[in-house]
Amino acid sequence: MRRAVLLQIAQRPGTGSRCRFTAEELRGTRRMPVAGFGKHLIFYQARESEIVILRVVHGARDLESLFSEGASEDRVK
Repeated sequence: MRRAVLLQIAQRPGTGSRCRFTAEELRGTRRMPVAGFGKHLIFYQARESEIVILRVVHGARDLESLFSEGASEDRVK
């Protein structure tokens, strides 16, 4: 994963595009493309004191069903 995109998310978490998932727990999720990796996207949520990386996936996947399986979380503060 590119360090630059993680730094951008950490510094300006509101810059990612808002996702329109129907699940309540995914409300507020944003996505950001990973430069240099084609159609890969980072999905994350900005919380009070942390950024939670939910998944890094190829954008061609069925994203709604992928997230309904349960998101893995890596915490970045």
